[in-house]
Amino acid sequence: MQNEENNINANHVRHKYPDFNVALSIAEFYAYYQWFYDMPSAEVIEKIPVDFLMKA
Repeated sequence: MQNEENNINANHVRHKYPDFNVALSIAEFYAYYQWFYDMPSAEVIEKIPVDFLMKA
């Protein structure tokens, strides 16, 4: 029941705030990149600025 409730809340947020999907995608990208290359988040942001991803 808790997972269903979380999904409903997440879907509500995504519907109400469409830019949330973009922010979530960027966050997932940074998390994966940080994990894959085993580097601190500050270094990832230095290599790939957020503005670059927003324009992509």
